Amino acid sequence: MFNFYLLPIKTFSLVEISFLFLALIISAYQDIKTRKISNIVPYSTFVFFFIYFFIFKGFEGLIFHLLGFLIVSSFGLLLFYFRALGGGDIKLLILLGFIFPLDSLPRLFFMIILIGGCQGVWGLFHKNKTIPYALSILIGTILYISLNYF
Repeated sequence: MFNFYLLPIKTFSLVEISFLFLALIISAYQDIKTRKISNIVPYSTFVFFFIYFFIFKGFEGLIFHLLGFLIVSSFGLLLFYFRALGGGDIKLLILLGFIFPLDSLPRLFFMIILIGGCQGVWGLFHKNKTIPYALSILIGTILYISLNYF
């Protein structure tokens, strides 16, 4: 029988948060400079957290995180199909769905959407046709963690 407990982010270690922020900062930088996010950053971060969760939370904890991965993947594929977001942005959102507990995902994604909306309005006034959404993902994640847990 699985124990589907909801772990708060306070149980995240400094190593986990640092690795996540490093990956998001690199992805945002790549998105701003080239409008593309290399696959190495999200995939290596996923592998790191997959191993980390398996070692420290066991199989049951890993299953819990894979559930978030599957839920966000479903919505992400729809967003990609309708060209709402690019593939790199979807991979980052799926990564966040894997890392964060299920109960925090709606609030986290609300922050990301709020920052993305502000970035979109700024882009309209400056006549930018493409907006690097990885920057919104980075700022929204930082805002969510700082408002909820520090």
